[in-house]
Amino acid sequence: MKLQKAEIEALHNASQLLQFVAEHRDKTALPEDLVKRITHAWEVSESNQWDSAAATDFWVAYSELCDIAQPTTVDTIGMNAPVVARRGGLPFGARKDGSEIAAAAPVGAQVTGSLAPDAKPSWIPGWLWTRERIRVKTSSRRFAGWCMATLLLFLVLVVVFGYIASSADTLSREIRDLEATADQIAPQIRTDIDGIAADLAKVAADDKTKALLEPDKGVLDQSLDGAFAAEVRLKISQLRERLQKMYYDTDTMYQKVEAISAVMPFVPKFSEYHKGDLTPVPVLRDAVANLSSYYVNRRDVNERLQSAWIWISMYNGFVPMLLGALGAATYVVRLISEEIRGTTFSRTSPIRHVMRIALGALAGVIIGLGGIVTGAGLSSAALAFIAGYAVEPVFSTLDGIAEKFRTSRESAAAASK
Repeated sequence: MKLQKAEIEALHNASQLLQFVAEHRDKTALPEDLVKRITHAWEVSESNQWDSAAATDFWVAYSELCDIAQPTTVDTIGMNAPVVARRGGLPFGARKDGSEIAAAAPVGAQVTGSLAPDAKPSWIPGWLWTRERIRVKTSSRRFAGWCMATLLLFLVLVVVFGYIASSADTLSREIRDLEATADQIAPQIRTDIDGIAADLAKVAADDKTKALLEPDKGVLDQSLDGAFAAEVRLKISQLRERLQKMYYDTDTMYQKVEAISAVMPFVPKFSEYHKGDLTPVPVLRDAVANLSSYYVNRRDVNERLQSAWIWISMYNGFVPMLLGALGAATYVVRLISEEIRGTTFSRTSPIRHVMRIALGALAGVIIGLGGIVTGAGLSSAALAFIAGYAVEPVFSTLDGIAEKFRTSRESAAAASK
């Protein structure tokens, strides 16, 4: 009877399983009779005496061995075997040839890449091309390193984007508050200007007091520092105080818009903005001009706040996704650690873990932006992270909701018949 391809592979794998069980299981878990039956199968296959009885006995023994090794399999053992890779490099050091690399490989390790020396590129000086580096890693360790790098990347992105979104949102709210305060002052300034202009017109019409004004200038161009009546001086003082408050609010709004532009480069800065010297306004015309400038600046500020709001909304939608992916990546790193410890990391593990991170990002968006409120008072950021970390309950809930909709539709369809 000719050995089948699967039997040849199983005979080879049996040695790996025996080694693993001997190293990682209690000695009572590996019966002596089982070892004898497998070694007898090796002897029979090497002596070309393989028959149906030997095949039957071997497969039964191989099945028992696989049961003892569970949850570890040949696949997981292979994924945790060291892989030796040769890499030509630029760092300084002594060059190694193929024989030295092969000798440095651990017993049973896979060797990837050609062992022949690399051809030096013509553009690299010979004194730089000096070293042949050996990397010894398992597939599970390489993927674990990738997951750790991904976790750190998500963490950095969460911190950066979270800071940008929260800072810009806080600054936008503060600008809105300043704008509301200035909007209350602006009508009062307009009223003060009109009242003072009316008083100065009365002064100009009175023969006894018109000497206080310059005859060749209109009311709006008259100096406000004249020896006017106490009531007029009080109104001028109130006007100047309110203008100073409006100047302060406008300057502060400008500074905060510049701060938003610093963290959000897509929000344009002011092309031109000139801070005044904060001296008391000398004539009413200047007060009118300053009031008009405030309304122009307010319009420019609102345009930038609208642009900032769009980017803040984008960041606020992006952060829950990153938090969900961060939670999923955290779970995956813990799971890989357990798989490496238990030798259960298989060939399908990487794609399953990548899909889990993708589902974690989706769960973070669903929970973080869904406005779900819990009795524990958790924030949306915490919920997004937890949703990514615990993907199964989230999608089990969604499956339950979908099942209820399906059942209700089937019931309605059945009732309509």
